[in-house]
Amino acid sequence: LLHAASDLVSRESRPLKTLRRQILAALSKLVLSARVASALWPPHDAAAKVLQDALDVAAAAAAYVHLAAQIPGDLKYLAPVFVKTPRAALDKANILSLDKRPLSSAIQRDLEDYAAEIKSLLKHLESIVLLRRHLFPSRLIGGVGHVALQTRKLLALLETINLDQLQSSLSLNDLLVSKQSVYDSLAALLVAAQTASLDISALDSLRSCSKDLDKSISGSIFNVQLLVGEREVSLPHRSSLAASDDDPLPTTPKRGAKLKKFFGDDAPQHVPKHKETVPWYLGHDKEGDLAYDEKGNVKGGTLAALVERLTRHDFWDSAFNNTFLLTYKSFTDVEELFQLLVTRFATTPPLGLSPSEMEIWIERKQKPIRLRVFNILKSWLESYFSESSDSPTLVEIKHFAANIMAFSIPGAGVLVKLAEKRMNTEESSIPLRKMVLNISQPLPEPIIPKNMKRIKFLDLDPLEIARQLTIIESRLYNKIAVGECLDKSWSRSNAEETAENIRAMILNSNQITGWVAEAILNQPEIKRRVNLLKQFILIAEVYPLPSPLNLEMPLIKQLFNFDGNYIRAK
Repeated sequence: LLHAASDLVSRESRPLKTLRRQILAALSKLVLSARVASALWPPHDAAAKVLQDALDVAAAAAAYVHLAAQIPGDLKYLAPVFVKTPRAALDKANILSLDKRPLSSAIQRDLEDYAAEIKSLLKHLESIVLLRRHLFPSRLIGGVGHVALQTRKLLALLETINLDQLQSSLSLNDLLVSKQSVYDSLAALLVAAQTASLDISALDSLRSCSKDLDKSISGSIFNVQLLVGEREVSLPHRSSLAASDDDPLPTTPKRGAKLKKFFGDDAPQHVPKHKETVPWYLGHDKEGDLAYDEKGNVKGGTLAALVERLTRHDFWDSAFNNTFLLTYKSFTDVEELFQLLVTRFATTPPLGLSPSEMEIWIERKQKPIRLRVFNILKSWLESYFSESSDSPTLVEIKHFAANIMAFSIPGAGVLVKLAEKRMNTEESSIPLRKMVLNISQPLPEPIIPKNMKRIKFLDLDPLEIARQLTIIESRLYNKIAVGECLDKSWSRSNAEETAENIRAMILNSNQITGWVAEAILNQPEIKRRVNLLKQFILIAEVYPLPSPLNLEMPLIKQLFNFDGNYIRAK
């Protein structure tokens, strides 16, 4: 289409050129949105965005054809053929074929440098736009070109990150969405710049696109920082994992008589060969209130010290954090923990810092702590939320994220959305991360009995019965929350509240056991009992595969534990 009217574009007025640019921009957005929609965890509105971008391409093409038809001249006929190595495809391949690298703090620093340079260029572009009447289109296009060049470098670096190593991270989808937002914002900025070079009244739209690009880049950098923080568990220093002599284990400071009485004598201290010198203002306030075992794992401590450990600025221990979020209700409540996290977020610098020390403290302690607090709240809302006990705190979390955290954390809106989802009573019990089938082979066809009008149990195929029972128990199993497994909560008096889903699975197992006994013993004739017994044996035999479900156990349990006196009575 564009090639056919290329002569008209070269000879005629600017409107046709503007429409041509709109087609290219809309097509670029369609390709990018389609790529996001095909990702592992696409956003909920991905399909709608692809459809909208496709409609934009169609609308731009229709307007282009309508205007081109009004211009006299000959159109070229282009026979469609496949091009083996188009230049655009080669350019894109050059970006995507770069060696994939694992996400690291070095990549994070490079991205932050690119982001800082883009922010500076956007400020320069803002100063150009403010000239308005004295604005020269060449300066405007040149300023936008510099922004596009640096943004392309940032996107190229983002594309080199090996996402296969981040599939288990909950922040990966947020990174993909924010990266797509950078692509969209850059495309909108280019279109706005082209329009503004012809029409000065479009400068306000250009400024809005510039702000959107800045916001999108900040969101991408923020998500990269979260992912890097999650991966820092592999750092050797002060980790919960075993360490070598060069990477010393944490040492338990001298503690008071109360802690010593509760936790026992101190573990043997590890004397490191080399110790990194850390400035005093980057130290830890509650280190003396923690107790470690000989392997470097946290054995216990005061609640304030555990929260400090939870949000440490110098490393991220996901094993400790997951354990803490799983068990904290055994020694505190949600309200107290949230208030400690708010206090931790508002940590203040010590007195007597010089301007250079203050800058170091902000970059190396305050910002990481705030990122840790954000990540802990996000993980809690996504994976450890309990509707029965945690709902009253949602209003406070939403207010804190929207009115306090938003001023320093670009992604604070994520917490607001999560809190709103949890406030919805219809969605609060539904996991935010839904399970999806990951099997490569097609599902088996159901085995349907020949006579569907009068279905009898003995006419049903044992394999199909085993499948249906497995589906029922699988749904019950997937509803079980991790916290229900702690300290045998299903056997307590309040088990209906603390282990509702485990109790439901136990009830289902007992019902299957009772069903087997009742189905057999309700038959007065021995021959019919034998037939039913054979059917249940076949059902148990066709389910030999290893599984977390124990479908065959209630069957076998009942088959080999009949009460003889009860059978004779029947």
